[in-house]
Amino acid sequence: MFEHRLKILLLLLVFAAGGLVVRAFSIQVVSGGRWAGESARAMRDQALTEAPRGRILDVKGREIAVDRPCIDVRVDYRAIAFEPDAAWLRGVSRARLKRRDELYTARPRAERARLLADEAENVKRDIDAMWVTLAKVAKRSEADMRQQRTAIVERVTTIKNIVRARKQKEADARAAVPVAWYSRLLGGNREDVVAEVELGEERASHVIVPDVAATDYADYVELARRVDEMPGLELRPSLRRTYPFGPVAAQVLGRMGAVDSEDIRNDPGAADRLRKYADSDTRGKAGVEAMLEGTLRGRRGAATLGAGGETVEKIDMQPGRDARVTIDMALQKSIEDAFDHVLFSPSKEVPVAEMKMNGAAVVIDVATGEVRAMVSAPGYDPNTLDRDWNALATDNVNDPLLNRATLVAREPGSTVKLIVGLGAMTDRLIGPDSRIECDGYLHVNGKPLRDTARCWTMSQFDYGRHSQGASPHPTGLLNFPEAIERSCNVFFESLGDKFGIEGQRAWFERFGLGRPTGVGLPEARGRLPALDTPAAVRRSVAWFASIGQGQMAATPIQLANVAATIARDGVWARPTLVAAEGGQAPERRGLGLDPVAVRLAQEGMSNVVNGLAGTGTFAHLPDLEVAGKTGSAQSSPLKLIVRDPTGKPLLDARGRRIYQPVTLGTTRNINPLVPWYRAIGRGEDHLPAHAWTIGFAPRHNPKIAFAVLVEYGGSGGQSAGSVAKKLLQACQREGYLPGGAN
Repeated sequence: MFEHRLKILLLLLVFAAGGLVVRAFSIQVVSGGRWAGESARAMRDQALTEAPRGRILDVKGREIAVDRPCIDVRVDYRAIAFEPDAAWLRGVSRARLKRRDELYTARPRAERARLLADEAENVKRDIDAMWVTLAKVAKRSEADMRQQRTAIVERVTTIKNIVRARKQKEADARAAVPVAWYSRLLGGNREDVVAEVELGEERASHVIVPDVAATDYADYVELARRVDEMPGLELRPSLRRTYPFGPVAAQVLGRMGAVDSEDIRNDPGAADRLRKYADSDTRGKAGVEAMLEGTLRGRRGAATLGAGGETVEKIDMQPGRDARVTIDMALQKSIEDAFDHVLFSPSKEVPVAEMKMNGAAVVIDVATGEVRAMVSAPGYDPNTLDRDWNALATDNVNDPLLNRATLVAREPGSTVKLIVGLGAMTDRLIGPDSRIECDGYLHVNGKPLRDTARCWTMSQFDYGRHSQGASPHPTGLLNFPEAIERSCNVFFESLGDKFGIEGQRAWFERFGLGRPTGVGLPEARGRLPALDTPAAVRRSVAWFASIGQGQMAATPIQLANVAATIARDGVWARPTLVAAEGGQAPERRGLGLDPVAVRLAQEGMSNVVNGLAGTGTFAHLPDLEVAGKTGSAQSSPLKLIVRDPTGKPLLDARGRRIYQPVTLGTTRNINPLVPWYRAIGRGEDHLPAHAWTIGFAPRHNPKIAFAVLVEYGGSGGQSAGSVAKKLLQACQREGYLPGGAN
């Protein structure tokens, strides 16, 4: 009986030993290559070298964005998480005990455990104290620092979930592939569910305070002195994006920002382990920095270390490539400065004053389509954006982060009269010698519309027809160039009535209104008259559209390109902000304009600036013949978003944002919050108008085209014209136009 039991036991042992042998064979032979590779990788470490971002240069080769060395304050993720990792906490605590007590490892086990538990509590308290100190160094509130920690944890968690899902999908795919019988016997078909994933981001440090020495060197020294007291803290050499010209062209250059989960999910370089985004990386978030991210971003270097610390493999770092934009920073700065000294007067009875006003300006090289200046006022300093972000992002009054040159669409006013007249002549609605009488009102079916369509020019000067007043026309019967010079509403409203909505809209679209220009930055589309406008108001909508009012809106870059198209005798070209590689010319197309119509439009534009009856004489220069067109479009009342103390917009019961009307100022009672928001008219009882001036120079053989928008500037000829004049003088100084003090 005993021998029988012994035989059974021996048989079980044989089967168990056989199983172990089979499993060992599976690991060492069948999967030997896999596990050898895993073992080799586990014995190695990698030292990564960050790659500097490529420089951004202006058209004359000036550095306008460049990386420079700095020191970042970084914190280990395990000290960022609100509950420190237990294993990491024990390791930090044990290391601290060993540094303080040489006999620690020789003490009894129970005593070591007690000391380790006490030290772990000390480490937690030191972590809490560290975050208080870092808030002071960063000049931020403790709540802000807590929010930053939360954002990092959420980002890492998101990445972890993505990786876990991908690995599980790969495991499921492998499990579905049939395998040989011997592989199944040896366990080769077994695919464990991916239960846990450990990311490098969970063991890495993350930037908390960038470029600490730049803000206050004393803070850096203090942190360096106390680094051993702050668990997880690291002061690491890094690179920081800097902008040598400060606030000049800030909205064009854009900004850098920390990568988020969407960036990582859509990373075009994800397949390259040295180029893909890491959790602590930054990337271009707006402007040229975002547009040229693929060009400017470099590739990290890596040194693979063996178990003994020796370098077994090295990959050199590849810096990002430089990029050259078409902007001239000297020209850009001069035009930005012009918005600090805009000429403004609400009526003829009030003296002209200089005011700092908001707006935008664009300068385009006529021959190439390259953008020489793209101004948005006011601006901000991208070098201090991290510090100033909250104040800038919640500034409802000035909205300095917004690129007004491409993203603000306003009613274009009389600037679109050029398109209406050119289209009407090309479509043979009028001829070169056609004349339309203006007695101050649009006539429909033989009757004047005294309450609906009055000539703006006549209303400003208190006389009934263009044959009267300070610059009388001989007959009051205006042709196309004369109507442009005097900006006669009646002339173009009459054409709008002939065109209808469909005809006008087709020409606006042909000139590029109602769609992005394709310059490369985010753009507003603008607005055109709707084709489904109710029949009862179709005629009036067409009248107002012909003078740039009502269902019309355009951006400064769109109107600058309209001026450039007329300067090229009717050739539209896509404006560019970055020179095309290989010298390839931008997209171009002829609009099929009547050459006579183009010549007459150019004549009228010259008279706008240089003629006795012109509305744009503020842009006149004695040594340069400028062609232009002014525009004024009455604005809607200004309202500001209401925010809570944290800067978050407040919503009403239906989930809509709440707005608060702004008090309209007058000459005697200026609103200090918005000194530029002032009523116009003799009694200062009208809403202000947005002011435009567009044009090109010289009239013959044009070199540059431009558009200027002054928000709430009133008269386009005065406020926008004063900026346009300084713009043209700056173009002369920088060599883009003849004349001036070159």
